Amino acid sequence: MIENEAQLKQARKALALFEDAVADLKKRIGKTNPELFEALAAAPLEDIERIRQEIDVYTGLTQVQKKKAPLWLKLQGENIEYGKASAKILSDWLKSVVDALRNVITFLYTGKSAGKGAPSKEISALSEIEVAAFAPGSLEIGFRLPEETQLKLFEQRNFPEEALFGLLKAVTWLDSEDPEEKLEEDFPDPAERRVVLDEAMNLVPSEDSPVSTVELTGAYMPRKMKVSLTPKHKEKGKPVIKKLEEHEAVEKEGQIEEYIGWLAEVNYSRYPFTFELHDPDDPKHKKIETFTFEIDLVKKAYEYLDYNEEHPRTVKVRGRRIEKKLEALSIEPLKESE
Repeated sequence: MIENEAQLKQARKALALFEDAVADLKKRIGKTNPELFEALAAAPLEDIERIRQEIDVYTGLTQVQKKKAPLWLKLQGENIEYGKASAKILSDWLKSVVDALRNVITFLYTGKSAGKGAPSKEISALSEIEVAAFAPGSLEIGFRLPEETQLKLFEQRNFPEEALFGLLKAVTWLDSEDPEEKLEEDFPDPAERRVVLDEAMNLVPSEDSPVSTVELTGAYMPRKMKVSLTPKHKEKGKPVIKKLEEHEAVEKEGQIEEYIGWLAEVNYSRYPFTFELHDPDDPKHKKIETFTFEIDLVKKAYEYLDYNEEHPRTVKVRGRRIEKKLEALSIEPLKESE
């Protein structure tokens, strides 16, 4: 790398020599034998590109180039370099970025995780991200969000920006020593936390990938930090994802709640059966909740049904709330200590 003006001067001389050699080669055989010219010029071409890149870094042109895009993604690996990387590697990672952004937008827009089907036209329009630039001499891509079209779709809320900044917060957390509490602080809603972290994990290379490191930089990054994601970062995210998935499973099965009251009415006329729990201490015996119950609780519901309004007997009911319904799981007499 060039470190001072003397080395810069020397690099420019070397660059001129290589360029003159190629130009001279073209004059001599470029027209008469173009295939031979291309074959012979290939060797100095690599040196020309390398020296130009070093000159651009030293003079600051590379830094100016980076201003073309607020987010840069760089792919690194043993056999990955500019001019030699497989087109499939590049297309796969471009797709990974777009898919991650679209899936987070889908959750923010609909409140649900993205399904397996094709996204709606609205989601597809919101998920467009522009490739703004390619860094010379490396497999580095610059991205930016469209400035006008997406903002016109939703004046009150910029879903693409929310989704992208959320993803970048999550990947920054993966590459930090911050505890899980930081992630909870950034994403208080467990469902959103799972979706965003899940998609951030999709931007981490796997052990068998030809890409060993994914580097993210630019003005969009939290605190303009540089993040380097390697397969080891999946290990930080996996237990959090597992915990959040278990939390969602419990939510789907229903939240367990406990109530204490007077079992005042039972209705066996239609299925599912129901009973009402009233407040024994309220002068008007105000209803606390209505429970549905299955056949296995018919005997207990009958046993603890009490018509004595003056001295009603109290019971403890454990129930599972699914959406707006509360299903009784158990009915037990209240102990004196309770």
